[in-house]
Amino acid sequence: MKKAILALGASILLAATSSGSAQVSAEVGVLSCDVSAGIGLIIEQKQKVSCTLSNGNGLSQQYNGSIDQYGLELGETTGGQMTWTVLAATTTMEPGALAGTYAGAEADASLGLGAGVQVLVGGTGQAFTLQPLAVDTEKGTALSAGVETLTLEFVQP
Repeated sequence: MKKAILALGASILLAATSSGSAQVSAEVGVLSCDVSAGIGLIIEQKQKVSCTLSNGNGLSQQYNGSIDQYGLELGETTGGQMTWTVLAATTTMEPGALAGTYAGAEADASLGLGAGVQVLVGGTGQAFTLQPLAVDTEKGTALSAGVETLTLEFVQP
């Protein structure tokens, strides 16, 4: 069962990275998000996130939002931490530029500590790609596969 889930995750990751990606070449920071607990329904799951974008210059930006998953979703998770490398076509970025909706394919298995795969494209002008940097640390028992969206709203300092 674990091999099948990992194979599904790998194939979804390949599909997500080969289609619809923004033109990216530069790392502009790291996005770290605390994810709320959730109970999976068969069609949809929604979890709140609180995120910090940190760049190499010691500057940070705060974002709040939600993760919505559509597709197969069975089980319960207690929340966790998700971290992405933020890639863009340029290294200059206005405050709040990450705000917007990101979409991509998703596969996740959580037995005890979970592992997830999410490559998301979106933000202002669909100019950013969020590439997984750290594995989810969700706890619980859940299985999901489908389309995932991450919606971020900039928190003014």
